[in-house]
Amino acid sequence: MPDEPQDKRRLPDPLTGAFEYMVSRQHERRERIVKEILANRRGEYRVPTWVLVLALFAMIGAIILVFAVT
Repeated sequence: MPDEPQDKRRLPDPLTGAFEYMVSRQHERRERIVKEILANRRGEYRVPTWVLVLALFAMIGAIILVFAVT
């Protein structure tokens, strides 16, 4: 449809379209989750930044402890 904007999300119609809007949002969210799960199964998962920072601090802390003891 040429009149439909590129972004498929619609603003809720206060009288009739609120339910359709909620259903479409749930469908979009479910699609994103399924895509992420499939990517993870293919081995395309990403490690969150906070996990990498925590691992870095643990390694630096272990090195400091080793040098502090000796």
